[in-house]
Amino acid sequence: MKKTFRLTIAFILTLNCVLGQAALSTKASKSTSDSDIKRIDNYRLSIDSKLSSKKLTEKFFPNMSALGGAVYGYYADKKLVLIKTQFNAEAGYHSINFYILNDTLVYAFEKERQVKDPDNKEDYEAYIKKYSDKKGSIDFNKIPLSTCNDNVYYLNDIYLFYCQMKSFGKKIKLIEDVVADKNKMLLKHYKSHIEELFTIK
Repeated sequence: MKKTFRLTIAFILTLNCVLGQAALSTKASKSTSDSDIKRIDNYRLSIDSKLSSKKLTEKFFPNMSALGGAVYGYYADKKLVLIKTQFNAEAGYHSINFYILNDTLVYAFEKERQVKDPDNKEDYEAYIKKYSDKKGSIDFNKIPLSTCNDNVYYLNDIYLFYCQMKSFGKKIKLIEDVVADKNKMLLKHYKSHIEELFTIK
């Protein structure tokens, strides 16, 4: 336990040192070739397979927002390999899944959905109910959306080296400042969730 604690503190300190730094690469460099992306994809798929077959141990950190949401940590042989998060909003949600290999963040998938307001806001409740199931959960595959973002990120150590961002299924042109901000956002959330999961016995 003491060794794990030291490793966690060292990891958090390392993240604190780089949160203020910008990652300017939007394409895989020579040192981060297609083979690196393929290797990470293979690892991600193997974790997804273990998750679906219930071969990972789960830890749960609840109440991430006033409207609901949670952080789930998944462990293989007592090592953290996946963090799944979801933050609920009034009519939408924001989620990020983090994939961890040998205590290093290597991949993240971000999804954001926000419901489009109806033309007649007086009928808002009926509008939401029309696109909700019997439990009251909104079907985001059917309801009109104002935001529909799906972003993938590949990281080498703690730096983002390749990403692809989509809005309503269309690729977004990458801007260095946006990529740098995403790098810092990912590390900030990742650090926070590591700390949260560490408090769970």
